[in-house]
Amino acid sequence: MGRTLRTIALVFLALPLWMVATGCGGGGSSSGASSADSSGFSGTVSDASSASSTSSSDTTTTVTISSSGSLVAPGVTATAVGSNSSVTFTTVNKQNLSPIFTFDSATLASLDGRGGTFRSSTTPPVSFLLHLTGSSVGDGGVSFQSVTNPQGKSLDMTLQPCVANYCGVLVPRTPAMIGIDGSWSFRLQSAKTTTPSDFKVSVTFRSGPTPGSGTKIIVAPYMLKASKFSTSAIQAALDHLVAIYAKNQITVTVRDVTLVDDSRYLVTNLDFTDPVTQALLARGATDVVNLFFVDDFSEYGALGIASAIPGSMGVAGGFNGILIGLSPHKKGTLLDTNFLGETSAHEMGHFLGLFHTTEADGAIFDPLDDTPSCPISRDTNMSGSVEVDDCSGSGADNLMFWTPFTGSGTRVTQDTLTNDQQTILRYAPIGQ
Repeated sequence: MGRTLRTIALVFLALPLWMVATGCGGGGSSSGASSADSSGFSGTVSDASSASSTSSSDTTTTVTISSSGSLVAPGVTATAVGSNSSVTFTTVNKQNLSPIFTFDSATLASLDGRGGTFRSSTTPPVSFLLHLTGSSVGDGGVSFQSVTNPQGKSLDMTLQPCVANYCGVLVPRTPAMIGIDGSWSFRLQSAKTTTPSDFKVSVTFRSGPTPGSGTKIIVAPYMLKASKFSTSAIQAALDHLVAIYAKNQITVTVRDVTLVDDSRYLVTNLDFTDPVTQALLARGATDVVNLFFVDDFSEYGALGIASAIPGSMGVAGGFNGILIGLSPHKKGTLLDTNFLGETSAHEMGHFLGLFHTTEADGAIFDPLDDTPSCPISRDTNMSGSVEVDDCSGSGADNLMFWTPFTGSGTRVTQDTLTNDQQTILRYAPIGQ
C-alpha cells in the first residue's frame, strides 16, 4: 500500500520567524499531569498552563512547517541541520522548561507532495514520530516534559523511555490516538541547565491510506563477513521472524543479507553512543527496520537490544536499528534459529513502538487495553520477578513479554500479538 514518509526538522533561528517543522523525543516525566487513562493519555497538563500565567517567556510558539532537506531515499527527507541557540529555557516550579511549541497535524499530511491524492490537507497524517537528538539529550539532560493532543490531553510521559542522545515519541502509541486532528503541542525540559548546548527536534510522518492488513514492513539484515556463523542460519531465523508476524496478520518483507566487511563490529558494545556501535547502525536505511547481527556483545547477558522504544524511524544515525547477538543464541555449537528469530521479532516490536506487556517486577505494564498483564502476586516462587511459568494464561506466550525463560531457565515459544499490538505495528511511520 502506498505511503509517504517524511522527516523534517524544527530549526531554531535567532529571527522573528520560526521556520521548518516539528519534532520531539521521549523521556522524563510529565509532572503536573494527572494519571494516565487506558488510552495512554493523561489529563490536561496543568504545569504547562500555569507556567504561561507565571512567566512572560512561557508563551505558545507556533511552528511553521516546510519540507526542506535533501532526498535520501524514496519518500524520505533528511533532517535539516539547525541551531538551538535561540531557545530559552525558564525555571518554573524547579523545572527548566522551554516555551510551548505547537504544530498542526493536518499541515504535516499536506506535505506529502501528492496534492491530496490520498489525503486532503484537512486530514491528519497516519502516524508521526517526534525525535529529540543531540549530546544534551537524555533523562539527565533535555527530554520531553509534555506532548499534548488537540483535545488537551498529554501523553503519559512515565511510559516514555529516554536514552542518552535520543528520545522518540510515537503517535499513535495506542489505537485511541489514531486520527486525532488539530493543533498538537510539546514542551521540553532540561534537567541540568537553562542553556543546553546540543539538541535538535525533528519529526518523521507517514501519510497515505489508512493502514490495513496489506501494510508491509521491510527488514534489512546485516551480518559480519568474518562471522563464525553462516548466512543460511541467519536466513532461517529471518524466515521464522516472517512467520511469526504472518501468524499475527503483519506482512514483513526481508531484503537479502548485507555482509559488512569490518571486523570491528564482531563484538559490539551495547551502548548506542559508542562511536563504533554508532558507525555500524549508521549504515542502515531510514525507511526499514535494520537488524544488525553481531557475533557477540562486549557485555554479558544480552540477547539483543533495540536502540530505543521506538527507534529513530526516518532519522539516520546511531539509533536507527537493532543489535542481535549470535553467540547467546547457540544450542551446542549451532545457532537455535527459532530462538534467534523470536528475539529478532521481539526487538523489532520495540523498535516499532511496542513495550513489554509486563515488566519483570510485575508492576509496570504496557499502555494497550487488550494485552494481558501478570502482576507480582503471581510470583509463586517468591523470586521478586514474574517469569514465564508464573504467567501462563497471563501473557507468557506474547512476543513482547519481558523474558522467554521460566524460573528454571527453560525457554518457551512466544509468538502471539494482540489486536492492539498489531494495529500499532501497521501504523508504524515506516510501514508501507
